[in-house]
Amino acid sequence: MKEEIGIGTDTALRPARSFGTSHPLWLDLQAEVESETLLAKIDPELD
Repeated sequence: MKEEIGIGTDTALRPARSFGTSHPLWLDLQAEVESETLLAKIDPELD
């Protein structure tokens, strides 16, 4: 099983600089991915 690792603040700075965006944007995107992934995993348990 492959475990994926999220991005941290230092990693978010790179695409922010490259694409002219802010690092909080990239951190928010990461949080959204983690939230949706976890919800999909535990959603059946919540019913």
